[in-house]
Order: sequence, then structure tokens, then C-alpha cells
Amino acid sequence: MPRAKLSASQKLKLIQLYRESTESESGFSKLHNLSDGSLQDWMRLYDGFGLKGLSESKSHQTYSSELKQKAVHAYLSGEGTLREVAKRFKLRSKSQLSIWISKYNGNEELRSTGATTRRIPMASRKTTFAERIEIATYAIEHNRNYNEASQKFQVSYQQVRSWVLKVDAGGF
Repeated sequence: MPRAKLSASQKLKLIQLYRESTESESGFSKLHNLSDGSLQDWMRLYDGFGLKGLSESKSHQTYSSELKQKAVHAYLSGEGTLREVAKRFKLRSKSQLSIWISKYNGNEELRSTGATTRRIPMASRKTTFAERIEIATYAIEHNRNYNEASQKFQVSYQQVRSWVLKVDAGGF
């Protein structure tokens, strides 16, 4: 990700200059060597998040799957442009919404970010052939949730994953 060329205070000064001027957005951007849409993005971030919005983000923002779905449905039902929907749902970037839309259209699940389940290390144990088939079948039927299967059957995550991969490759 490229680093910001301007500080948050410099961006704020440009926003204030633009709002006080009678210049068009494209004319102002050309005059100050700004790329297309930068000024508009900065104004949206400033209006939505204040001066903090103009600063470079130090960490990733987390979003719930419900918020992602609502934002995608709002855009697909014509409730606004990418920028307008991103602003309404307080997203830092319209490209984030665009990524969610692509995933949604590709029939991928819109999962919550930052809410990954922790893998709990577990010692391997001996299992019978029938147990391995049962565990692999369970994991496959539950959306390949290896973590859940490993906890339920008291085996390691790696064992469950390797058994499922063997089943996928044509059997044990």
C-alpha cells in the first residue's frame, strides 16, 4: 500500500481551501497536483471521521458480516453510488465495498473480519480408520470447519485437515 504524500493537516488545509474557493473540484485538483477523486475521498473521510479520518490508518478496520451484507444490498438495490454507500456505512474506502460486491457476486460468504476462531493446539491421538472417515465427513458437512471438528473429536486441527484433503484427493 503506498504511503500518503501529504499529512492529515496538509489534507485538511486543502479541503478548507477548496471549500472557500469557487474553483471546480477537477480544476482545484489539477491546480494542486491531486489525483482524480483524492479531494472527494478526503472530504468524505473528514466529514465521516474528522481529522482522524485523514490520517493514515495504523490498523485494519473490522466489519461484521451483517454490515457487509447491508452495504452490498444497498448498492445492488440502487440506493447510491459506491462512494455514497461507502459514506453511509462509514467505510474508509469505496474499494472495500467493491471487493465485498465482487465476493457477493462470486457466491463467496461475506465473513466478519477480525473474528477468526483461535486454533487450540491439541496433541495427536491414535484413531481408527472408521473414526477418521467419520471425522473427515463431519468436517466436510460443516463447511470444512476443521477447528470445530478437531474440538468435537479431540484430535488435532492438522489431522482433520489432512484427512479431509485425502478424501478430496480420492479417498484414504
